[in-house]
Amino acid sequence: MKFNVEKMKEISRKMTPNEQQEIESRNENRDWLALSAKFSLLLRFILRTEKMTQTELAARMGVSCVQITKLLSGKENIGLQTIAKVEKALGRSLVSFRDSFEQTDPREKKNTFNQTVSFQVFYAKPEGFVVKTFAPETFSRLSNDKILV
Repeated sequence: MKFNVEKMKEISRKMTPNEQQEIESRNENRDWLALSAKFSLLLRFILRTEKMTQTELAARMGVSCVQITKLLSGKENIGLQTIAKVEKALGRSLVSFRDSFEQTDPREKKNTFNQTVSFQVFYAKPEGFVVKTFAPETFSRLSNDKILV
């Protein structure tokens, strides 16, 4: 079947300003949205395997069910305080950090800071979820305002 460009132009429409703004927002926040989605998938997997309801998790964390729904949406900018509450409620660690400070060159007075953030990664397969132990990402701080991934 041949692709008809003219037909596509007939049925398409221009994006609204709201749609354009949504696209720009997603592009600007791509990094933390990806981490939030990974976190929500991990949380959903743990709730399913431990047969825990969202209501029970909310009660353990001392928050509303609406907050849990936001966490599970994968679109929430989750703070460290929230991650700590989730870990305490579940009784397990979900995120790990490994820091290392090193001097790049003894003659230089400049230090580098490397931080590795790890999440457990789960892949959906027909027979169930498969756990991939860790997917580390290293962030190197070059200066106070720039981070190299």
